[in-house]
Amino acid sequence: MTSRTDPTSMLHNNLKIMLLLLGLLITLSCSTTNAQNPNDERVLVLSPLETLQAYVNAGNHTQARLIVDALTLALDAPDEAVALTKEEWIEFEFLRGRLAMLEGNFMSAVLLFENIISRYPNLERVRLELGLALFNIEEDARARYHFDLALQRDIPTETATRLERIKQIMHGRRHWQVQLKTAFVPDSNINAATNDRTVEVFGLPFMLSEDARETSGVGALADLNVQHRVKLTNKTVLSSRLSTRHKEYKGNAFDDTMLSFYTGPERLFKNGLINFQVGGFRRWFGGRTFNWGLGGQLGAFKRLNAKWGTGISASLIWVGYDQITQRSGLSLYIEPYFSRAIGTSGHIRTGASYSQDFARERSQANRTYQYNASFRKEFPGSLLMGINATIGDRQFKGLQPSFDRVRKDTFFSVGTDITFGKFRIFDAAIKAAYQYQSAVSSISFFSFSRHRFELSLTKEF
Repeated sequence: MTSRTDPTSMLHNNLKIMLLLLGLLITLSCSTTNAQNPNDERVLVLSPLETLQAYVNAGNHTQARLIVDALTLALDAPDEAVALTKEEWIEFEFLRGRLAMLEGNFMSAVLLFENIISRYPNLERVRLELGLALFNIEEDARARYHFDLALQRDIPTETATRLERIKQIMHGRRHWQVQLKTAFVPDSNINAATNDRTVEVFGLPFMLSEDARETSGVGALADLNVQHRVKLTNKTVLSSRLSTRHKEYKGNAFDDTMLSFYTGPERLFKNGLINFQVGGFRRWFGGRTFNWGLGGQLGAFKRLNAKWGTGISASLIWVGYDQITQRSGLSLYIEPYFSRAIGTSGHIRTGASYSQDFARERSQANRTYQYNASFRKEFPGSLLMGINATIGDRQFKGLQPSFDRVRKDTFFSVGTDITFGKFRIFDAAIKAAYQYQSAVSSISFFSFSRHRFELSLTKEF
């Protein structure tokens, strides 16, 4: 592509660039001290980027700003007389970000570092500085995300220790965090029901009503999470979380609303954390009260080394059902898991869980074994992609009423999601997700398949 430029304007711009660069060279060559070593009286001739790096490392933001302004003007010249290679561009933008931090302009630093990461997500030094900039504007959740990714590499012990101290400070901050999510949810089977028209009851065929069969629909979802943290000691906080979730479909037969609250201590230890919370939930389905629960949750995670981590999640909750009271009883859940880092931009997580419902009625009591794996990675363009898969087996203890058989289900699900970090609406992240679910039961009435899509906006306050 070619374009015409006014010769007078081009000459004027070139003169400005030459004068700035000439002044910069005179300043550098006449200096009797080295920016890298003030006690060395030898004159050292450096390239503009090397000089900029020396001044930034020395904390001399005044001289560094002069170099940045001169180089920026040269790079923006219409005749493109000055150009940078990929490596030089990364270094220049990185140093501009560090300079912005020296000047206290942390928001500008965040934008500069994010611009680099969106193109080259595997640069851990950029991710570290981005985390520091976010930490300084108290965007703790985002800062923790980048620190955790950076810690997946073999970084120097001094740097790792510094990050742990920063994470401890973030852990102890008392503040509110609010997350709001809205979504458009097309679903091929909103009630997770069979597609069969008839079912055998005591060996005889019966026609199923439309409400009892697979029903498709398009729903709207709203999800609100509010978290509050109060510092108790240097390494312990009291964390409280209030969550509400509502799915709305045409009519109200399949509307689903959940409200929950949990609170408890969370404590940091070297390369890990542990938390315990107590609380409960209340759920409404189809416009009526459905069930409720009271109990406790336990979670722990330990980073074994730069690549590997392990953790456990567990809960014990009494679940009471309003309509089908024979399903009421204790519900136990345990899941140990492992995670492995993939560079500085992703990880794999795999786990195996065991759960058991101790229902009052033997036919409703069951145990479930489940295996799951997930993969998440950040790609150029600030695209965060995830893939997940689950397979499990659920066995009920007694004969199912009306069917006179023991129920055993094998279920499977696979899904993927993409978050478009670079494109936002009202500063809300855009996410597209798809999930396929399938269950094969020894009683065909409980077999189903399902395709679920979700297009969501998530905003944090």
